[in-house]
Amino acid sequence: MKKNILLLLIVLLLMFSFLECGFRVLGYHGINTNFNPIIYSQDLGWKLKNSYKGRWSALEWDVPYETNSQGFRDKERKFDKTGNLTRIIVLGDSHAEGWGVKFQDMWQVLLENKLGDKFEVVNFGVRGYDIIQEYRQFLQVGVKYHPDIVIQMLNANDFGPDRVTLMGDVQRFRPEYRIKNGVLEFGNYSQKENYIVSRNRFLNGAKSIIYKSAFLSWIKYQLVVFPGVNSYLIKLGLRKDQYVEPGNKKYEYIEIYNNDYNNAVEIIYKEFSRLAKELNFKMLVVYIGSQEIDPDLKSILERTVGEPLQIRTVRDQEWRYEGHTNVKGHAAVAEDILEYLSKNRFLL
Repeated sequence: MKKNILLLLIVLLLMFSFLECGFRVLGYHGINTNFNPIIYSQDLGWKLKNSYKGRWSALEWDVPYETNSQGFRDKERKFDKTGNLTRIIVLGDSHAEGWGVKFQDMWQVLLENKLGDKFEVVNFGVRGYDIIQEYRQFLQVGVKYHPDIVIQMLNANDFGPDRVTLMGDVQRFRPEYRIKNGVLEFGNYSQKENYIVSRNRFLNGAKSIIYKSAFLSWIKYQLVVFPGVNSYLIKLGLRKDQYVEPGNKKYEYIEIYNNDYNNAVEIIYKEFSRLAKELNFKMLVVYIGSQEIDPDLKSILERTVGEPLQIRTVRDQEWRYEGHTNVKGHAAVAEDILEYLSKNRFLL
């Protein structure tokens, strides 16, 4: 009996080793659970850590990741401009941050290389940001760089009243806002982190070990497609619940964040339009993804800063399991934006 069990274990180990090697050969990777470039921000809810270095590994990629001294995934930039430099700054979420691609493959870097030495493309992309956070970020940091062009990259999940997001294993709330006499006022988000995954050391340790395997990580992505399995993994603490109902005291959902969302967004873009005239920059909103732009958002943009550029991605331009733009997609985005800027006299 013992010999049979030992033999079975050896066979299973050999099978697992064979599958692991096969998935590695196919280009899959384990997940680096120690990768954590996010830090709390009183004004913005969260931001990228300053001068962070790490290895960003997920099922479909394994890339080096660095931020500059200002906490952006970009090279070091000076606030002041010299000579006849034309400066473009980019606002956005993970699609602007370069989810899963190397720095040199990001569309901002490709665009800067195509434009040449007289242009600079400064990247402010931060995972999870929405329109309200990007606007506040622009007021705090963006104006210091004296932009000539502002490009904001949006996608389907950037427009909506959801005031909570997930960063790593932590649920984070966005900064509070309210409209008073037609003016958008901000509050500050006190440091508070509500863990979604279990604090159980055994479960978290098991998760770290499991995710290091390319084969088991692939299994994980397959299993979460099924709702029943997904719910069970959430209960075990091996997967995060991304859907939190309003009023759920367990997660301390702050309902005030949902107030007057569309009106707040319209105020923001009116302010962007005013600032563009005051500070002498041009603004372009780029909407990326396979989904159509929300009609309300499109209407707001057309009334304020102008019609958005819609870039429709296709399946081979996105990571299969993550849905973000892959290396091929970043190259296509750089080409599309360059063509639009040239045709619409942004580069004069």
